[in-house]
Amino acid sequence: MKKSRLPLVTAIVSFGLITACMGGSLSSTQLPVANTPAQSSGNDNPSPQPSANTPTPTEEVFPRLPDPINVVASLDTARAVTFSPTGYTYSLDGESADGTLISLDLMRFKPLMVDAEVGLVPADDAQITMTPVSAIEGIPFENGYLSAVHLGPDGLLTVREAYLSMEIPGEYDPATLIGFAADGSGQDFHLYPASFYSYDGKTYADFTIMHFSLYGVAQVVESEIVSQAAHPPVNPASQDEEELAPLVRIDDDLAPLMNKKQFQLNNSYNRLLKKDMGRLDDMPCNQVSNVAFNMNSWIARVKKANQTDFFKNQIREGQQALLEKLTDCLRERCSLCIGDNGGQAPDKKQVSSMLVMIAYASDLSSALNLGDDRTNYWWYFSYECSKKAGLPLPSAGIADGGNGGSSSALACP
Repeated sequence: MKKSRLPLVTAIVSFGLITACMGGSLSSTQLPVANTPAQSSGNDNPSPQPSANTPTPTEEVFPRLPDPINVVASLDTARAVTFSPTGYTYSLDGESADGTLISLDLMRFKPLMVDAEVGLVPADDAQITMTPVSAIEGIPFENGYLSAVHLGPDGLLTVREAYLSMEIPGEYDPATLIGFAADGSGQDFHLYPASFYSYDGKTYADFTIMHFSLYGVAQVVESEIVSQAAHPPVNPASQDEEELAPLVRIDDDLAPLMNKKQFQLNNSYNRLLKKDMGRLDDMPCNQVSNVAFNMNSWIARVKKANQTDFFKNQIREGQQALLEKLTDCLRERCSLCIGDNGGQAPDKKQVSSMLVMIAYASDLSSALNLGDDRTNYWWYFSYECSKKAGLPLPSAGIADGGNGGSSSALACP
């Protein structure tokens, strides 16, 4: 059994103000975020009530000036496992050379990719692979890492979160553990929110992920977390993940620290979503799916921090606003899929962009508990669009005889 270090004093890292500011940009692993921080005004967002244990809000410049650490991960390709979409099990299970069991739950997973012309499009033909990591060169922790895995294809995105778990041999004190992530085989290394528990000779790590890249677990001391914080990754969303990572694993019964979680998550919303949510009415339709992705990413972080109840009103209001905007956009483009196009197939890229909007509209309808009729409608809309454009059909065959009637009588939203 591997020995664990002494319990880690929780690191709450203070990030200094940086005078330079980097603009958000579309990358292969994350979507664009606000270029500058949005400051709270009025009652737009819930915030923890001030107390002796709550950080004092200060004006910040975000994103921070990047100074990333790049590591080099070696992949154990002989132990790689690949997902088969034709199977009945929507998960991947693998094992590393040291006996760590790794599982990826894809039950609610819908893969996406970025198209420079039309934004997000489906990536249903992506070959999803999970490969254990055999070594990491340059990792900035004295004890190296406990377990790591690469999820491919690198940069793949998902409408809804996927769940990655690791069962590591040996009991380690959860207070000494931290999650990390990196792009590709080690670029833009940063801390990543994860939760840990251990018993019966094993340690368990759980990640909630929205994009495919490198993920792992390390055993650290506080000074190593502080040192890593001095090397912000390039991607603004990754910077935000790094700030949240030390807080997520804090015990839920420690109320003062819970306030710091709420404060950080409120910062996350202001940084990554508030500006775009405030301009939804005037936003071009091909950008709305990007905002929906960032909203679901933020909600996933809220869930990981066990703060859903605190932010429930803000989440619901945001979901309703996004669903209204997506519905308006789909109504404008509806003629591509419904009606007579003179025998001409619609542009596949435009329809692919619509299919992502429909996927988010369906997901939001479900999250808002709008009923089976509404979620069935979005399914038929997706089916009709795919059929008209000659794209792969969603669950082919169900629309011909399944519940909810025929798609032939489908009307625009």
